Amino acid sequence: MKKICFLIPSLNAGGTENYLLRFLNFIKDNYTIVVIIIDNQKGDLYEDYKKTGVILRFQRVGYLN
Repeated sequence: MKKICFLIPSLNAGGTENYLLRFLNFIKDNYTIVVIIIDNQKGDLYEDYKKTGVILRFQRVGYLN
């Protein structure tokens, strides 16, 4: 099984976050997916992301941004 990692700024509803959620619902059964969230807070879409079964990691990235 292939692995994919996504890096997003938060789990609040926004363009990237909503699009990624739709994409994850489409491919979740074929890949092992890890989503790294830069913001340490659970956002509006947290429960929706949990339902997809992907691995969520809240991790600050320091000076990466």
